[in-house]
Amino acid sequence: MYIHIILTIFIASTAILGVGCESFKHKQKNLSESHWPVSGSENGVIVGSVTAPFAMHYHETILFGYRKLDGGDKIDGVVTSGIQHKNFLMQIPSCGEGGIPQQCGRVFAISLPAGEYEIYRAQVISRDNFQQIVPALFTVTKGKVTYVGNLHVTFCVGMASRYRGNILGADVSIRDEYDRDVAVIREQHGALATTLIDKRLLPDNSWKWRASWKSLLGGDAGPYDWGGCRQ
Repeated sequence: MYIHIILTIFIASTAILGVGCESFKHKQKNLSESHWPVSGSENGVIVGSVTAPFAMHYHETILFGYRKLDGGDKIDGVVTSGIQHKNFLMQIPSCGEGGIPQQCGRVFAISLPAGEYEIYRAQVISRDNFQQIVPALFTVTKGKVTYVGNLHVTFCVGMASRYRGNILGADVSIRDEYDRDVAVIREQHGALATTLIDKRLLPDNSWKWRASWKSLLGGDAGPYDWGGCRQ
C-alpha cells in the first residue's frame, strides 16, 4: 500500500510537470545573496517582484518568460510567483518563502548581459499559457540596477462544476511597489544593500488568461458558472 501511494504521488507530480515542461527548463536565476561585481561588469541587474494573492482559498502559480531580443534562445529565463504547496520537482519556493508572503509573492534580482529584452510568455503553471500576450520590453543597462516593477496577478473564480469552484481566469497589471520590493531585495541580497536602484517600469499590456473548458474538465462541456471571469 505504501509503495502504491508513493508511486501515485510521483506519477501525479510528473504529470503536472509535463504539462508545462518547457517552463521548467529554468528556475528563477537570482543573484547570489552576497555577490554581484557592479564595477567593471558587462552585465546589469533587473529587480522587481511577482505577486499572485489567493482568491478565497484558491491559488495558482504564475510564470513569466523573458529573453534577449538579439540573443536568440541562448539568453532567457523566468520569474515566478510563489507556490501554495511545495513540489520537489518544481524548485519554486512556497508562498511563505518568497519575500512577500501575504500576496504569495517573490522578489527577483537577476544579472543579465546588457541589451534589450522582452517578457514574451506568461503561463499558469500546470495549466494554460496566456493567449496572445503583447510582449513587454525592457532594457538591461551595463553596470546598473533597474527596478522594472511588480507583476501583480488578480485571479477570478467561478464554478467548474455544481460542487466545486476553481480559478477560471487571471489579469496581470504592472504596479509600482518600489519601496516594498526594494526593501526586501536589499535584505535578501547584501551586494545590493547600498547600490543605487533606478526605476523603469515595464509597460502595462493588460495581459489576461481565461481557462479553456477542456483544460478544466477534460472534455468539451463548459464550466457550470463563469461568474465574472468571461471578460
